[in-house]
Amino acid sequence: MVADDNASRAVWLGADGALAGEYDSNAFAVEFSTISRPWVLELAKHAAAHGLRYLDSPVTGLPDAAVAGRLTLFVGADSAHLDAARPLLEPLCTAVVRFGEVGAGTSFKLIQNLLGSIQIAATAEALRTAELAGLDLDVVADTLSRGGAASPTVVRMCTEMLAGVHDRDIAFTAALRLKDTRIGVELADAVGTPAALGHTAEQIFERLVASGHGDLSETKLIDLLRA
Repeated sequence: MVADDNASRAVWLGADGALAGEYDSNAFAVEFSTISRPWVLELAKHAAAHGLRYLDSPVTGLPDAAVAGRLTLFVGADSAHLDAARPLLEPLCTAVVRFGEVGAGTSFKLIQNLLGSIQIAATAEALRTAELAGLDLDVVADTLSRGGAASPTVVRMCTEMLAGVHDRDIAFTAALRLKDTRIGVELADAVGTPAALGHTAEQIFERLVASGHGDLSETKLIDLLRA
């Protein structure tokens, strides 16, 4: 699992990359990273040219879930290839969800993460609005987290944004959030969705990274709105 298209390309196609080796006909190529759909489709062709069975399999789950083998895999692959690979995948996860052929797993992951980006931006905006309105933010966060607008993302963001610790124990950086938002918007644009909220979230995270906070937690967004 690597950060972006460039890192994935290097890992697979570099001089010492995975596809520089020789494999038998039973081998799999599995890409778990959150990367763009065009690169996933191109990589699948490279894998096929080497006789490999390719699985498009981005994951969801924070680092602690990865350590515990409790990820969820979003798979796009030939169903027979997935069935054959399941014994290799099961130690990593608690669930494998197949969305269709190669590219489908990544499409879903980008849709989910773009929705997450919108929720993160909206949560920061809600907390800042409450702060400027003179409300007790601890009460606001607790009530939001138990209300109809709550989601796992909203609950986590309320807790972590108010904790104000953005430079350690980082689950997801601002730069990675911007990358996921950008390629999610690119997917939406490619299929003809207006994605007005997605584009707005992208602009917000661009500001956060441009402010020099790319290596900090995505939760730093609350401070950007306070500036």
